[in-house]
Amino acid sequence: DGTKVAYVDHADPAAVSHFWSPVVVVKDVTTGNEIGRWTMPNPVLRLEFGETWVVASEIDQAAIGTEHLDQIALNAIDLTTGEVTRVETPTQLFLPG
Repeated sequence: DGTKVAYVDHADPAAVSHFWSPVVVVKDVTTGNEIGRWTMPNPVLRLEFGETWVVASEIDQAAIGTEHLDQIALNAIDLTTGEVTRVETPTQLFLPG
């Protein structure tokens, strides 16, 4: 709805490098305040963002630097509760836009 922004924080100390990070951040667009910050077990390749959910696609850290950046897990972040549900799966999820 445009009130929040979600991104992967590559400047966080938990980042693997300038290009790869496991840290997902959601901020309020109006105030700039962080709504939440979560560190996934592995680097995040892609985010899908809905009104109350963020889904972070996780890749195997060992695959960095190779041609095989296959997804190994999905992390569903409930923005209402802050709870993260992780499912190991190569299946990608795309939320409606």
